[in-house]
Amino acid sequence: MPLLREAIRNILMICSRRPAQMIFDKINPSILATSRGNVLFAEGKTEQAITEFRKAIELNPRLALPRNNLGLILGEQGRTKEAIAEFRDATMLDPGYAPAYENLGLALSGLGETDAAIAAYRKAIERDPDLASAHTNLGIVLRDQGKINDALVEFKKAIDLDPLYAGAHRNLSIALKLQGNNVAADAEEKKALALERNP
Repeated sequence: MPLLREAIRNILMICSRRPAQMIFDKINPSILATSRGNVLFAEGKTEQAITEFRKAIELNPRLALPRNNLGLILGEQGRTKEAIAEFRDATMLDPGYAPAYENLGLALSGLGETDAAIAAYRKAIERDPDLASAHTNLGIVLRDQGKINDALVEFKKAIDLDPLYAGAHRNLSIALKLQGNNVAADAEEKKALALERNP
């Protein structure tokens, strides 16, 4: 993590220097604006990040990534319907971009649109079967619908893909408890706690 923070600081320092602008003039301006937005978002400077993502979209309306990332910020700000619009635009621009479908599923789920959320998660998984978080999020919605066996399949798949994913273990634990399998549920909860203590 310290190396990542140092790299981000270096990028920001380079971006803020006037002479360095010549280096960045050769880089696609929309990609550069997206990168600046990502750095600002990571630093918690959300309004500045929004400005950069909007600039990237204006420079190249065909890019999915800045729309997806703008959607993430809008979602964090409670502007869920705007976030959904950005995620939908991202999926239309790049139908193979699995994270946009997963983020769409999260936003739809937050509004209680579970069937649409399930469809979005399934599309994310179709595009990237190894996306453990999409399996977990699909499992959560299925579990909440009372489809425990289907949810268990998704949580176990997520753990197969990423055995260190604490959230998958925790959600598997909850589903197992709902099935009455307390011994296995407790074992999964212990795994989740251990992973959270030692990430």
